[in-house]
Amino acid sequence: MSSFTRSFSLFWQSNPRPAEMERSNTRLKSETSLYGWFMFTPYSLQCLATPYGALVILCLQTLLQGTVVNGMLRHFSSMIEIRFGLSSLSSGIMMGVFDFACVLCLIPVTFFGGAKTSNRPKYIGFGTMIIGTGSLIFSMPAFLTGPYRPAKSDLCTDNAKAAVRGEENVHNYRLMYSMLVVGNFLHGVGATPFFTLSVSYIDDMATKEKSSIFLGIYYMMAVIGPALGYLFGGILGDVHVDFFRPESQIQKDITPASTQWVGAWWLGFLVCGCISYFIAIPVLGLPRQLKVKKEEKKSKMKESIMVESSFLSDQPTLKEFFPALFHIFKNFPFMFLTFAGCWEAIILSGMGAFMPKLLRRQFGFSSPKVATIMGSVAIPSCLIGLLLGGYVIKKWNLSTTSILKLCIALTSAAGFLQTGLLIFCKENVPNDLVEIIGTNDNIELLRWGLEEKCNANCNCGQAIYFPICDVNNASYFSPCTAGCRDFRVISKSSKFYYNCSCIKSKSSEGWSAKICEENCEIWKVTIFLITVFCYQTVTFSACIPAITATLRSIHPDLKSLGLGIQWLMVRIFGSVPGSVIYGALIDQACVYWPKDFGACIVYDQGKFGRNIALFGVNCKVFELICFFIAYRLYKYQLVSDSKRVKQSVILDKSAKGITGQPKKL
Repeated sequence: MSSFTRSFSLFWQSNPRPAEMERSNTRLKSETSLYGWFMFTPYSLQCLATPYGALVILCLQTLLQGTVVNGMLRHFSSMIEIRFGLSSLSSGIMMGVFDFACVLCLIPVTFFGGAKTSNRPKYIGFGTMIIGTGSLIFSMPAFLTGPYRPAKSDLCTDNAKAAVRGEENVHNYRLMYSMLVVGNFLHGVGATPFFTLSVSYIDDMATKEKSSIFLGIYYMMAVIGPALGYLFGGILGDVHVDFFRPESQIQKDITPASTQWVGAWWLGFLVCGCISYFIAIPVLGLPRQLKVKKEEKKSKMKESIMVESSFLSDQPTLKEFFPALFHIFKNFPFMFLTFAGCWEAIILSGMGAFMPKLLRRQFGFSSPKVATIMGSVAIPSCLIGLLLGGYVIKKWNLSTTSILKLCIALTSAAGFLQTGLLIFCKENVPNDLVEIIGTNDNIELLRWGLEEKCNANCNCGQAIYFPICDVNNASYFSPCTAGCRDFRVISKSSKFYYNCSCIKSKSSEGWSAKICEENCEIWKVTIFLITVFCYQTVTFSACIPAITATLRSIHPDLKSLGLGIQWLMVRIFGSVPGSVIYGALIDQACVYWPKDFGACIVYDQGKFGRNIALFGVNCKVFELICFFIAYRLYKYQLVSDSKRVKQSVILDKSAKGITGQPKKL
């Protein structure tokens, strides 16, 4: 056997064969407690084999995952819809496969990866590399499709042949959509160990007092990641999707203010895909386990209900899987904590996927403004909530029952704040598309025919939505339906149309190629943003308490498998259907679809807000019920276990004589 083959074999084996035990003693020691790769364990890097060093490394990989999946993907979802003509439901399915992939991989990863002798950093490191592969595949459709050519029939023309509809964007997109789905599927496969094995690894290496703080920092990085994703998204969103192509292939008459604009959505995935491979290297260098004092292990086991001395062997087999599974499912406090997580995951998945769209549609914010709001309001509130939840537990050294009471209080407050989603501003609906009936906020929309006498010979089509705005802040469906025959590009972000026969008002400057800014009362925007900030803070304040209660309610040997089961159920019944349900609810609020192809153009904003807010409140009610049941069951089992221990002590003493010697029967 060559030295390379022997090293490779030892790298994958937690316990070398007896014949190789003596020769591999140094390697086993380095794998167990030293930082490094194979035989390379330099002294200068051993500072990373500490709880603080390991936390920094693990935070890097969750930061990257949050940037890619929860940041850039969600920010660019609307542009991807435009580029490939997807509905909100199709977009929701594309994002939902991330959780579906987690569902498929959770059980094997957590059962074998969570074994006593398994090397959890190996699973986490290779998961990081798989995420990189998924990001590279996700970016490929930008290179495999032709140049982006949005509809060019924006002008009124007598020549029907000049009315190019951009059909080249309609065909052959099924393959590209499949690549997007596969790429995000790999994101889910790679992220499987992040919030199961990583969490158990952090909890094992930290003291009881510092565990909640360490977990809070780790999840804080998972929130900073999306903030970076939205920041990069705001920058890349102003770069044309085809900037790398020859100038002759780039359509220059659309600007970032246009509804048909598509930015360089793929660039961030390409860069992050390459970075993933570099981050995987330090993760793979982490030791199998860090040294922890025996006193700390005993301290953590005191609050675990139904604790046996040992439940799984050092190297568990499939025969032990079903007994372990049964042990987890009969742990009712753990199960109802999991059910509560399912209801919360539905909301987080749906709102996370469509919050940018809600801000654009309900308040008329542009993409840069959406990125600013998400980066300055939504993301910081999540960070504050995560740190606050961990700090409260550490500050008052809360017991598990007190932690569950805290979860109940926070969930109740979050359910009340969900009603803030009912606030919206009236949208500037194109005058030539709809008629607004009544003066209340619930707008009743009646479709008009887009062809009038003023544009009868313009060869306009309803499939093209390219709004323009006149001096009276009135929108029109497209320059063609407005009868415009000329245009001029003033700057990169400004395009104006002239000679518009259907617009009665006159302007020497022309009509701007954009949706009119909404006359939204400042108090509505202020109240909405304050409500979102408070809701996010309260919701994420409950995350660390809920995770801490979960870890304290399950057998230490089954910690990784239990987290895997919880994540599995949360994905199946929460995250996977969450984005799809919210996408369907949003599509139900649509009142005008293009004739043949594309995303919804006009929404009933009142129905949009009601659908999301009422569904979210219902989910919070069910989540609250689950937390309350978990609290009652945990308290009951804790009392029962205490009585059983006292009875066993009394029986043990009665079986011994006064001198401490066993009685002769």
